[in-house]
Amino acid sequence: MAGIERVNNYTDRMVEGMAGSIAAVVMVFLAAMIIHCVYSFIIGNRLAFASGVRKLAYHGALSLKIWAILLPAVIFSESWFTGSGEFNSFVGTFMSERAVLVFYGTVLFFSFFFVYLTFYYILDRSVSSRMMMEIERSPERKLSLEELKAFYGAEEKYTQNLEGMLDGGFIKNGPSGRFLCTPKGAFVAGISHFFKNVLRLGPGG
Repeated sequence: MAGIERVNNYTDRMVEGMAGSIAAVVMVFLAAMIIHCVYSFIIGNRLAFASGVRKLAYHGALSLKIWAILLPAVIFSESWFTGSGEFNSFVGTFMSERAVLVFYGTVLFFSFFFVYLTFYYILDRSVSSRMMMEIERSPERKLSLEELKAFYGAEEKYTQNLEGMLDGGFIKNGPSGRFLCTPKGAFVAGISHFFKNVLRLGPGG
């Protein structure tokens, strides 16, 4: 019975600690997102990038720095969200439990980071969101296919993507104005092709 009670107490502490970690990660995630949004809003117009890839890399690195600076806040503040809301010091729990909770919170923290970076990429690069924005911003809130083409031409899209891939080292200029994949580009193409086949996504794009 004593062994079962000890296991139950350990489980209760771990569940409580994980709940505290989740609360702390959500709080710091919101703080990091607000800091990045405010910085981008104030400084954004002063920045110029040679390609979309460089802009994404810049904001990815900036977001990562913000998150890395705030990471200690996750590790320490999760104690505030356990139990009745009172602060539980590191000395008050077993170090093995604390190590598990710190690892759990750190992994969850950076998982949120990659979700946010994906969200940023979709906002910045998505053709569908751009089209919907143009439709909503039009005087009558409706546009024909030809009107949409005037706002967002295929040539502009191809040019942006090619510049980004050239800048990122995924393709290179070849003879007769043709493009070739670099080893890095061929690797990405192979991975994409494999998973699109597995997931039955079709060519996409």
